Amino acid sequence: MKEKPKALIVDDEASSRSEIRHLLIQDGRIDPWAEADTISKASSLLKSQKIDVVFLDIKMPGLTGLEFASLLKRMINPPVIVFITAFGEHALEAFELAAVDYLLKPVSEERLRETIDRILKQTPAFAAEEKSKAKPSPSLERIFVEKEGGKKIPIPPDEIYFFEARDDYSMLYTKDQRYLITNTLKELELKLTKYNFLRVHRKYLVNLNKIGEVIPISRGTILLRMTDLIKSEILVSRRKTKSLKQALGL
Repeated sequence: MKEKPKALIVDDEASSRSEIRHLLIQDGRIDPWAEADTISKASSLLKSQKIDVVFLDIKMPGLTGLEFASLLKRMINPPVIVFITAFGEHALEAFELAAVDYLLKPVSEERLRETIDRILKQTPAFAAEEKSKAKPSPSLERIFVEKEGGKKIPIPPDEIYFFEARDDYSMLYTKDQRYLITNTLKELELKLTKYNFLRVHRKYLVNLNKIGEVIPISRGTILLRMTDLIKSEILVSRRKTKSLKQALGL
């Protein structure tokens, strides 16, 4: 059996490094080999050891993570880069630097698993072994939303709670934000069914993993209470009640 890819976790916050290390250990496919709380320490480790993956915070003291990634790309055999940040405004810059992924804090176990899938496919020394044992999985979708100043950032499926139809557009809801996007609910349904999204009403497409409560109300209808910050409530249409119960195993 081949050695696991070695990861370097670069973040000036000890709690953030600990969180990523814990998630990597839980997954078991990548070795959280070393940590660094400064760019200088990270640079020294990369010069002395062959490191396959760098989990890199963007907001670092001194040289930023984006600037450091630009330098890493000049290496003969650069490591795979995954940016981790509490801010979403640098996503386009990150992907321009050919980062394999862009994770928003706090990072979920499911979201990191998707990232590791992508890393192993892009790490030549380990791709063949991973391909031989991996089961087919859907490609990762992202929905781009527009922020102030015209910047667009990607929102992965596991950070989306539900969508609401708005004529020929849709409103995308995360834990504490909402964004108007140009996709129709039908287009989103086709894209995201494989990520456990279900159309529960002509106006709503919900992430089944983000349901907090299923509340029976009058005449056999159901109300969903989501787990976002304001505990949004969504009425399930009668004709969708059966498919919802089947999907939830009720």
